[in-house]
Amino acid sequence: MLTTQIVWTEETISAFDEVEAGAEGAMKDNFNKIVERINKLIDRTLDLSLSLELRTKIIIIITVDVHGRDVVNEFVVKKTQDSTDFMWQKQLKFGMDKNPMRKDDPKQEHMYSVINICDW
Repeated sequence: MLTTQIVWTEETISAFDEVEAGAEGAMKDNFNKIVERINKLIDRTLDLSLSLELRTKIIIIITVDVHGRDVVNEFVVKKTQDSTDFMWQKQLKFGMDKNPMRKDDPKQEHMYSVINICDW
C-alpha cells in the first residue's frame, strides 16, 4: 500500500509541476489516470479465482486510491494550481529517501519511507 501512496504523491507533484509550467490540463490528466487505475483494480476484484486475501488487499488499495482521486478532483474543481496551496500541503505525502535523518552520510545505502505533511 505504501507503493500506491508513493505513486500518488509523485504523480500529483508532477501534475503540479506541469500546471505551474503552464500545462492547464495536467491535473485533470492526473485525475483521469487515477480513475483508470481504480477501474482496472475494480475489474481485478471480479476475478472469481482470486483468494480472499488478495481480493481484500485490492479492495484496500481501491479505498486508498479513491481518497487520492477525490483529493485530486478537488484540485481540478477548485482550479488549484500552486503546490503551496494548503489543500495540497495538508495531505500526507509519501516518498523514499536514502537517509532522511542524515543527508551528510554517504555510506548510508538503505532506503527509508518518508511521510511529509505541510512540508515537514
